[in-house]
Amino acid sequence: MFKYIFSKYLFVLLSVPVLIIVYENNMWNFFNSRVTEDSYPTIQAMLKPAPLNETLFVYGRGRLGNLMFIFAAGLGLAAKTSKTLRVSPYFWDRGRCFNIPPEFIMRNRFNKKLQKSVVLREELPRKFSSSMVKQISQGINKQCYAYGFLQSWKYFENVEHEIRNFFKQKFKTKKAGLNYVNQLKKSKRPIVGIHVRLRDTANDKRLRKGTKEYFTTATTLMKKLLGNRRPLFVLLTNDRLKVQEQFKEMIDSEEATLTPEHLSDRCVELEILSSCDHTIITHGTFGWWGAFLSNGYTIYIKNYAVENLLFYNITVPEDFFPKDWIGLNV
Repeated sequence: MFKYIFSKYLFVLLSVPVLIIVYENNMWNFFNSRVTEDSYPTIQAMLKPAPLNETLFVYGRGRLGNLMFIFAAGLGLAAKTSKTLRVSPYFWDRGRCFNIPPEFIMRNRFNKKLQKSVVLREELPRKFSSSMVKQISQGINKQCYAYGFLQSWKYFENVEHEIRNFFKQKFKTKKAGLNYVNQLKKSKRPIVGIHVRLRDTANDKRLRKGTKEYFTTATTLMKKLLGNRRPLFVLLTNDRLKVQEQFKEMIDSEEATLTPEHLSDRCVELEILSSCDHTIITHGTFGWWGAFLSNGYTIYIKNYAVENLLFYNITVPEDFFPKDWIGLNV
């Protein structure tokens, strides 16, 4: 009996270093498969009922990336100011990629409650407003409404790890994107997601596009960052024919692969991008969120906004792009 117990526990002890090595080499798989509600305790605490004078409201607008910014900023602001977050029904209708807990959604008389709230407006859509944080903090016994697109990582830097965990755990995709990336990771190569936004912004003169030169420079830089580890570039786009032509040489040499057409659903593509080890993005909040959730090296177009036009005028770069991301001019 003693011999059996000793050999059993000796096996466990000897297994520990092996388990640690597996964890380090497969950090993302280990982490992602174990994201639970315990991974975001601050957010989970906000699901409890709270009086209106301890509530912060945000109103959803725009598409997926915009909604994610508003929701994440609301969570960060609420956590910073000891309030509970409640959002408009729009999140329920348009947030189809995520299982937003219904406790966050205020369905009844939301607009009437906004009318009784202290309205706090952002200065610019892509600028962090420190005055807004201060005003919410001062409104201790008042319900507050944070108005705007709130597109700055600084609003939720206090809970950024929880934000990542929350969104990753709430995907509605049944892990279709994650399973696809995990299959690619069996090659033992670093997986680099490249988001190429083309079709819907092709004629938008306010934005600089990802040129062939940009992607050549970005992929070369990414290879240098990864040292002697040969990456596999995964292409995600809303214009498959154009990307097949633009990246033909890389695809033919098996340096890059285009995601299968049956995975072209927007939610699945976001999960794919966020499951990659590293990312290269162009412009837009969709690519931004894929890169932020991925949390590896990120290369982006630094001068994406054409001077003196809309996006240039509403963006403070250091507030919009995280400080550890790498910007390239085109």
